Amino acid sequence: MTMSVSQFRSDRGRVYPGLVDGHHHGSLPSRTRKTLFAPIRFSLLYLLTTFGLFLISNLVSDVSNLGTLISFVMLSFAGLYLGYYMGIAPVVEHYKRDQGAPFGDRPSHRWLVIAGALYFTVWGINQFYDFGGTDLQSIVRTILSPGEAYQAKFDVFSERIETKQVNRITQILIILSIIYAVFLPLAVVSWSRLNRYIKALTILGVTMYVTSFLFIGTMKGIGDIVLFLITGVSVILARQSLSSAQRIVRTRIYVMIGITSFAFFTYMAINQVQRAEQFGISESGTVGNISDTLLVRTIGYDAAFGIYQTLAYPSHGYRGLAYSLEQPFEFSHGAGFSQAYESYRLQFLGGEDNRYLTYPYRAERITGWPAGMYWSTIFPWLASDLSFFGVPIFMILMGFIFARLWIACLYNNNPFALAAVGQMIIFIAFIPANNQVLMQRQGLWAVITLIGIGLTKYLARRQPVR
Repeated sequence: MTMSVSQFRSDRGRVYPGLVDGHHHGSLPSRTRKTLFAPIRFSLLYLLTTFGLFLISNLVSDVSNLGTLISFVMLSFAGLYLGYYMGIAPVVEHYKRDQGAPFGDRPSHRWLVIAGALYFTVWGINQFYDFGGTDLQSIVRTILSPGEAYQAKFDVFSERIETKQVNRITQILIILSIIYAVFLPLAVVSWSRLNRYIKALTILGVTMYVTSFLFIGTMKGIGDIVLFLITGVSVILARQSLSSAQRIVRTRIYVMIGITSFAFFTYMAINQVQRAEQFGISESGTVGNISDTLLVRTIGYDAAFGIYQTLAYPSHGYRGLAYSLEQPFEFSHGAGFSQAYESYRLQFLGGEDNRYLTYPYRAERITGWPAGMYWSTIFPWLASDLSFFGVPIFMILMGFIFARLWIACLYNNNPFALAAVGQMIIFIAFIPANNQVLMQRQGLWAVITLIGIGLTKYLARRQPVR
């Protein structure tokens, strides 16, 4: 039987893109292998870069257990890769499924995009209202002053805690967070198959969502948007790579990625400078004294501070990790694994706040490294319930799940697998910071819903045919 260079026929007669005739388990074509392993390759490049930035920073001079720190970090990163490799290795013979229709061809996909656009729009309007954005002039003025916006956010939080205010719309949106998780990755991969009305609604929703986070001077929502865009674009590029036998020229895409990255970095630098001015910070604990550096002498203190602070943003958490590695284990009853879960438990059941049992909070009492202000990476949060010995094993599991979800996005068109990949990319992006996905209630509900959908589909497949 003759097959093209970009096809493979399984023992069930199904044809899959990207696999060459005659190749089998352990013998994937070069392009297919590169595509399947691309997520873990770029993830490790990013993670090792953040760790490298820490190792060349002045923060490393305060670390007394550097050997232990390096060994643990490398072991955890290796665990992530090992799990991913285990998830990819049997792909040809054990994990093939029909590719099905492309993303966006099914009416349900388009309705999910519409629902997501409306969700983002409502979230944005609600957030403007919640934080005092009553007119366009005040909104624009606040957005142009990120430092003031950031401080105003905490003022509103404090008032809400004192008065025990609850925004019902926000609570409903949080419970429906699966829509937030699936919307933008699905919109990106479906873009060419959406009509102009859905595209316009999508742009409106994203604009409202982003500007509402600019209004409170917070980069979390903007970061999520960037990572969701990365998710969608990655799936598009990977599918193109698997289905084409020709070399694909992506100069325009790389230019757009470069421009977007530069704009995001610039905004972060400006944001950090204005935060420092607003809170009267002259020397940051994450970068130390930079007054005698070459960069300060070249471009001035404020600009240099913004750049140093932005570079320290994804890397200073390793110092907090080093402090936590020196502390004994104490079980935190789930508070380390998910602060969102702990917030619900405390809200409805009361009792002691188990967050203070976690490594970062216990290390703060001894070292002064503030758990609520500076980062400590994801690892001590996980270790607060798993122990540091259990963290590399957990990373193996996460790598395995990441690989299987990636394959599902390439060879199927399940929008919830796409949403899960988006959450996994957020998980990896915040490894140098904290357990971001399960720290926020929005992420917790998204994960709970995704697990529920996955279990439902799994049990449905196991039902005997009558």
